[in-house]
Amino acid sequence: MTTLAPPLKASTADHALSAVLGDVQAARARVVYPEPLQATAEVIVDALGRAGIEARLELTPELSFRELPAGEAAAGWVPPVSEEEGELLVLYGGQPWRDPFPEDYKVGIEAMKNREAHLARGTQILFIEWPYGARKDAEIDLSPSEVAEIFDRAIAINYEEMRSWNAELLTVLAGSEEVRITCPHGTDVTFSVKDRTFRPENCLLGTKEPDVYLPGGEVYVAIQERSANGTVAFRHVGAPRIGHFQEGILTRVVDANGRPDPALAEELGCGFEPLCEFGVGTNSWSPPWQIGTLYEKCSGTIHVAVGGNKHFGGERDSPRHMDLVVRDPVVWLGMKRLRLPRADWKETT
Repeated sequence: MTTLAPPLKASTADHALSAVLGDVQAARARVVYPEPLQATAEVIVDALGRAGIEARLELTPELSFRELPAGEAAAGWVPPVSEEEGELLVLYGGQPWRDPFPEDYKVGIEAMKNREAHLARGTQILFIEWPYGARKDAEIDLSPSEVAEIFDRAIAINYEEMRSWNAELLTVLAGSEEVRITCPHGTDVTFSVKDRTFRPENCLLGTKEPDVYLPGGEVYVAIQERSANGTVAFRHVGAPRIGHFQEGILTRVVDANGRPDPALAEELGCGFEPLCEFGVGTNSWSPPWQIGTLYEKCSGTIHVAVGGNKHFGGERDSPRHMDLVVRDPVVWLGMKRLRLPRADWKETT
């Protein structure tokens, strides 16, 4: 039997909710979470209660994600819009299944369609990710308790300090036009963010930030969709990969030896999806390993994404959105080099 990670700590849940809920006026919440993570879901429900929000819990059987058609399966992750109003939605923040299965990304695409429909209606959504258990890939081998500790630190951050970093970055990044990113692992890409607005992920739920992801923390912008040229080095399940971009579009994905990776290329939308986002991680306790979604928040890294960006100021309307994290980056804004936030996670490696 697979050993599950220890559940989210009540003290961490209380700390995060007090920092994140801000001026949220909802008296009720609907919590939808994977059934194997019931213990963590109950911690969240109890923490919401202590914050004065009455929560009802719905658990989704894990097998439903692989057994049902994509649209139906997605409803167990991000439920479709219903007639009920005034509820805060609290949902699982990463892919809610333990092991990959054929075309699982299609469930994610349908879930993001539901998310967009909720946001268009004015629903506020809090996504909280928590690990299932151990994590092993080509790069890391972590026990369930080690993975839980990583997530706990990344959720229990000093939110005011993170927001201060975001404010500083916004000041520096404002008015940027051409961006060039290099790294020693093979990244050398340029793109334009001219006339696009940088946005902070301050993890403060409200009108300006109607959906929040925990762990969180970043500053991001929609890239001009036809502007990217060059290469982006990233890791996929721990293994090095390089994406090639021409006139904005992802044209191919290769491994460290230059061999094509057709499965990943299909998942990323090779041939039609653009480089759509540039982001700077500002969560000092998120490491860059591909554990759920927290790796894109990692201080000391930047990330770009392939897919849709219309929901944050771009023109590409696509439910596909996949982040590529660049490690050890050097970021140039014209002739100015960007200073990246402190990376506390390095103290534990």
